[in-house]
Amino acid sequence: MSRAPGEQRRSQIIVAARAVLARCGVEATTTREIAAEAGVRVGLLHYYFASKTEILSAVIHDTTAGLVTAIGTLSGPGADLERCVGDLLALGEPARAEQVGLRLSMLQLTVTLLRTPALAPIAEAKYAELTSAIATRLTACVAERPLDREAATQLARLLIALVDGITVLGPTLPAAERGALLANARRCALGVVGDLVAQD
Repeated sequence: MSRAPGEQRRSQIIVAARAVLARCGVEATTTREIAAEAGVRVGLLHYYFASKTEILSAVIHDTTAGLVTAIGTLSGPGADLERCVGDLLALGEPARAEQVGLRLSMLQLTVTLLRTPALAPIAEAKYAELTSAIATRLTACVAERPLDREAATQLARLLIALVDGITVLGPTLPAAERGALLANARRCALGVVGDLVAQD
């Protein structure tokens, strides 16, 4: 079923905002630039979004929803825990150079929201959704001793911290060193899996 025109226009503006954020960063992004990127008048943009903050909130919600969907299908059915952990960590490594700006701008936006008391719940909800999605995926992985929900949640939080770190540090390293960083992060996460299973 096709989406209503208003819903399509909102989505068009969100996609444009994401592109401008990736190119300019949070502070330099303006509603005028977003409107130009979307090919709409500023007045029409404000018909759908009252403020820049409302647009940025929609970008976070939309991006988080996309990640949750990707996490749910990651590794495929029957994948073992080691592969799941590796695939989840690889989310921090942009597949294409143009994705680097987008990943960094999303992290910058999250930090900006966390630093603003009235907006912090948006960032907190993002991390809660991602933690839940990753924990659900981890508990579905094949393992000799499967993780329970509490252990999977702890591992999910570690993986998010590692991915955020890889997102920031990765672009500063040569390709070979980025590969080593991912391999070390994977070993670290799998070591924690062993500790969590041993506690059961």
